[in-house]
Amino acid sequence: MGGLLAQIIMNITEATYEVVAEYPYIENYLSKKLVNYRALARDIRPRVATKIGREVNIQSIVTALRRLSYDKDSKKEHVDDILSKSEISLRYDLALITVELTRYIHGKILELHRNTGDDSYLLLQGLESLTIVVKDPHLSFLEKLFKNSILKKIENLAGVVVKSPEDITDTPGVITRLTSLLSAENINIVEMMSSYSETFLLVEEGDALACIEAIRSEMKRARSIN
Repeated sequence: MGGLLAQIIMNITEATYEVVAEYPYIENYLSKKLVNYRALARDIRPRVATKIGREVNIQSIVTALRRLSYDKDSKKEHVDDILSKSEISLRYDLALITVELTRYIHGKILELHRNTGDDSYLLLQGLESLTIVVKDPHLSFLEKLFKNSILKKIENLAGVVVKSPEDITDTPGVITRLTSLLSAENINIVEMMSSYSETFLLVEEGDALACIEAIRSEMKRARSIN
């Protein structure tokens, strides 16, 4: 009986975690102790019940939320330490183009490199497509180069670059913190790339300053407690 009860509690906890994870801004508020646990439990109760396939009482969800908040606290210090030592910069006048992966792709990338140089583009390769971020002046060249395989094109973008200490590779939760901040500010991330200690967030130019301010404010807060 005790084992069954423990399993039921675990199922409620896991379901609660899954529901909260669907709303990154809630995780952020939990970590800052800005959430009324009982009110939140009432709000997500139907979703939790659906996940575990039966009715669930409010107090069980409240307990799971408190446990989640405690777990967040233990990880929060490490994330704050990384953010307190990070730097942020902004690049305007960028464009994104996504193309199909074909047998000619490597030759075209070499041609792109010859015409734009090392610091003028970023690449993100998937299983079936390749996303290229370039400065606006190079977009027309890119359109000609990949004219028969373009899947998507977005102009008027800005790149927010967060450079962090090397420890970021061993610190889970930093990227989640950043994306949660932007989600809470209703800022859409068009594309995100990560390379070793740098995180690159591509946003619409109209959101660039708000994006910078949200992340800078979080960095300042982290520095004030470290």
